[in-house]
Amino acid sequence: MILTQALTTNSDGTLALFRDTTGTTAPDSYGKSGNITYADVDAVRIGFARYNNGAAPTELTAGSTFVQFTEYIKTGGPASTINGKLMTAGTYFVPQSAGIAVPSGDTWETTGFYFPQILASWLPTAAQIPLSLTTTQIGQNGSTKVATDVYTCVYEIYKDQFTGPQAAVSGQQYMVISSTATYDGQTFYAGEVFIATDTTNIVAAGYVGLMDATSTGYHVLAYYILSNWCEILNRQNTGNGIEVGKPLTDIRLQLEALQYACATNNVSFVYTAQMLNLLEGSINYLLANT
Repeated sequence: MILTQALTTNSDGTLALFRDTTGTTAPDSYGKSGNITYADVDAVRIGFARYNNGAAPTELTAGSTFVQFTEYIKTGGPASTINGKLMTAGTYFVPQSAGIAVPSGDTWETTGFYFPQILASWLPTAAQIPLSLTTTQIGQNGSTKVATDVYTCVYEIYKDQFTGPQAAVSGQQYMVISSTATYDGQTFYAGEVFIATDTTNIVAAGYVGLMDATSTGYHVLAYYILSNWCEILNRQNTGNGIEVGKPLTDIRLQLEALQYACATNNVSFVYTAQMLNLLEGSINYLLANT
C-alpha cells in the first residue's frame, strides 16, 4: 500500500495536524488490490524531524541522560546494554522513558527525529480526522508556536497484533503496542520497534504488531509567514503604509513553490531552509513598514 500524508498547523499555530490522506479510491489505497482496510490498523508510529534540528546534532557522552522519545544513533564505544537491549555502533535508540543514562564509554548523537508515543491512541480513518500534536509532541520543548521549517515525517502503520508467543518473520519490523515483549534475549517496551533476524519466538506480555506499510513525507510549515502575510494584507486594505501588493504576491508564490516541491518529494533541505529565512525577512520588513 502506498501511504500518503499531510502535515499542517491549526489556525493559531499552536498545534501540528497530521493526517493520513491515503483514502480508499486509488488502486493502491486502503482496501484495494488486497491491501488492509482501516479497521485492520492496530497502531501507528510517527516521527517528526526539523531540518534545522537535524543539521546540528547534539552529542551525548557518559554521565548524560537520553531525552524521552528523541531518536539517537550510537557513534562510538563498546557494545553496551541499555534498558534490556544490546547496543553497538550504528544502533538507533528511541527511549520510551525518561532518565535513562548513557553508559560509560558510549557516545551518541541525535538524528533530529522525535517519535511521540501514539500507538493506538489515534488511528487513520476514512474521514481523515487529524492527529493533533502539541509543539512538545513534535520535539519543540519551550515553543508555543510550531516553528517555521521544512519537516520530514516518517509514518508507519501496524497490523495483526498478537499477545503471547509467536514465531517472528525474518526481515519484518515489529512494534510493541502495549506492555513489553522479548525477542532474541532482548526486552522491548511499548513504542519500541525491532526487525526480526530469524524465526525465534516473540513473546508479548501485552500486544505486538507487524508493520504493514510506511511512508516518508516532506512538509513546509510556515505559520509565522502566513499569519503575518494576512496581517500585512489587512493593513494594505486600510490604505496604510507602503504598497505591498507585489511583495505579498511574490512571497505567496515562493511559499507555494516550496510546498509543491516538498509534496512531490523533490525537496532540497538547504535551499528550502534558506528560502524560508529570506521569506521571514521579507515579512518582517513589510510588518515594519506598513
